[in-house]
Amino acid sequence: MRRTSSGNSAPPAVCAPDDDTLIGTMGLLIEDYGSNAMLTSLVLLPGSPVRGHGHEAGRLLMAYGFGHLDLHRIWAGHRSDHHSMPQVMHAAGLRPEATLRQLFRTQGCWHDVTTYATVAPEWKCQATPRELTILDGADSLAPG
Repeated sequence: MRRTSSGNSAPPAVCAPDDDTLIGTMGLLIEDYGSNAMLTSLVLLPGSPVRGHGHEAGRLLMAYGFGHLDLHRIWAGHRSDHHSMPQVMHAAGLRPEATLRQLFRTQGCWHDVTTYATVAPEWKCQATPRELTILDGADSLAPG
């Protein structure tokens, strides 16, 4: 994953390891009170080479949020009928919190959303060595 040079105006770009080609985006929506953020949708271009590795992009972005941005809590959600998402959320280090019943309506159907979250002290305990370098500010999310 690579942080864009345009500051906070664009979400971080998602790239395959050792390749600067844009394959998608993901972002953190910082909430007004400043210590929390929502991990926003991972959007990958069709045929992306990192298919199945969305949790890795989320983990790198969470390391940046807990490190550089000094966030305390990061949360995310998914439609409850997306059955592969619980494994993705768990792999990212997020734990289930709640089900928001009939939160939104699309194509004539109401959808529940399952929310997940983690807090900095818990997430940092299971961070990988690469994620720890981002937490400590030694890595900018971009290759050397």
